[in-house]
Amino acid sequence: MSPDVWADARALIADGAAQVIPPLPVAWPNERFDDPEPPVPFLAVEGMGDGAEPYELGGGVWVEDGAVVLHIMVPVGSGVSAGLELRKQAANWFRGLPERPVVYDRFVLDPGGMDEDGNWYRLSLRVLYRYQDISV
Repeated sequence: MSPDVWADARALIADGAAQVIPPLPVAWPNERFDDPEPPVPFLAVEGMGDGAEPYELGGGVWVEDGAVVLHIMVPVGSGVSAGLELRKQAANWFRGLPERPVVYDRFVLDPGGMDEDGNWYRLSLRVLYRYQDISV
């Protein structure tokens, strides 16, 4: 994932999570995060670039595609309704955006599952993107 894509996605996620009532804690990759106490829903974020290739017209333009992955984590035993609602809200953070270099154009709603410790239930959203990068 290109730094420009990460910066764009991170800004959208941070702004959206801050507007959830109450604000949704976010676990960013490779940054310190302690599970909320008492347990409340939170968001774990990942980013992955699937690849990049030169645009057929040349001119140093490369097209990158990949996904921003948002894992809505809800306490085990609390059901999935709150998690499904939060996942829907998170998807909306990437819809109807003004024109920008990063285009978020598809969503994949992954099935839920338990985390490794069995304390959290995960409902994941993959936001697929395309990005045109101009090499200098």
